[in-house]
Amino acid sequence: MQETFRRLIDWIRSALFTLIIHGLIIFFVFFGFLNAPEKIKAGGKPMQAVVVSQQQLDEQKQKKVEKLEELQRQKEAEILEKKQEEQKKQEEEKKKQLAIKKKEEEKKQAEEKKKQEEQAKKEQEELKRKKAEEKKKLEAEKKKKERELEKKKAEERKIKEAEQEKRKEEERKKKEAEEKKRKEEERKKKEAEEKKRKEEERRKKEAEEKKRKEEERRKREAAEKKRAEEELQKRLAAERQQQEIAQTQAEAANALQAAAGRIKSAIENNWRRPGTSRVGLSALIQLKVARNGEVLSARIIRSSGDPFFDQSAEIAVKKASPLPIPTNPKYYEYLNEFNIEFNPDE
Repeated sequence: MQETFRRLIDWIRSALFTLIIHGLIIFFVFFGFLNAPEKIKAGGKPMQAVVVSQQQLDEQKQKKVEKLEELQRQKEAEILEKKQEEQKKQEEEKKKQLAIKKKEEEKKQAEEKKKQEEQAKKEQEELKRKKAEEKKKLEAEKKKKERELEKKKAEERKIKEAEQEKRKEEERKKKEAEEKKRKEEERKKKEAEEKKRKEEERRKKEAEEKKRKEEERRKREAAEKKRAEEELQKRLAAERQQQEIAQTQAEAANALQAAAGRIKSAIENNWRRPGTSRVGLSALIQLKVARNGEVLSARIIRSSGDPFFDQSAEIAVKKASPLPIPTNPKYYEYLNEFNIEFNPDE
């Protein structure tokens, strides 16, 4: 439908173009040279007329007609070429559709063949399965008869074995009674001997235990005295160490307090205020530093309420690394982690 409509439009365009060309030819032939204007020179004197022969006029008209006809031929040739291209495209499209259809047919035939082969294979497998089931059934019946026969033989053996076991059990009980009596006599004898031996060991152990406890008491008293002296020395040493630590902590805190201004200045010099942050904001930053003042981590532990301000503060701290912390090595243990108030507007 679309192809027919496109052809109709092309035909209408060609017809209109032809009519326009012929109309222009007629116009130039009959009306082009009827009213030639008179040319008058300046000063009121008439200009000299130029005589043009009818043959020249006809030649000019003929040239214009030929030119218009040439344009028409070119246009018609373009339209024809376009139609040929359209036809060629249509033929190629038809060939493509035919190829696709052929492929689909081949695919369909291959699938049908595959289905037939699968069906035949299934039928063969079903036949094999049925034969295997019949064979299995026959073997099961054969085994069942063999089991029944074996079961009957086993029952006969079981009856014989039960009779033998009964005789053995009677003999075993008789031997056990005799063995039990002999063991009971031996046990009583051993118990008496063991009781006598244990009594002697108990008296010996009591004497040794009394001696050991006395020795342990003397050693314990000496050890407790020594431990009390050592604990006193340790307590005194710990008190001295605590005093030294407290003094070092105080000195480190004073040194950090003295360096706080330089640290804040270093951070503020590397800070850039975010365009959306207002004046007067502050945030508390937790810092971890190396011995040379290099910033290992910076974390906001009390936000300013403005995430852009907090982020800019963290960036400024990292840019200011290494920070001018106290350089005394004994202070580092107490200065490797500290908090700083960042309030650049104060």
